[in-house]
Amino acid sequence: MESFDRLEEKVKKAVDVVKRLRKENADLHHRIEESRKHVADVEKRLHAFERQQGASADLHRQLDGLEKELKSLRSERAEVKERVAKLVEVLDNLE
Repeated sequence: MESFDRLEEKVKKAVDVVKRLRKENADLHHRIEESRKHVADVEKRLHAFERQQGASADLHRQLDGLEKELKSLRSERAEVKERVAKLVEVLDNLE
């Protein structure tokens, strides 16, 4: 009968171990799912940041282009002013 008691005790311990391992397994699956959600959120924010950086780079390129265009227009305006001044001088000499 004593060996039956020992066997029963071992079975109870095995059942307890299985219960504990099942709970640990469930907890780990929950943590994995939470981690996956967190990773997905971080990836989403990273992609948004990368898009923002790309848009920022586009804006810098546009700004550079506009600065060049402004410089060109100012140069052209100075040239036109000079030519108009020469024409006014020629017209003044005609009178």
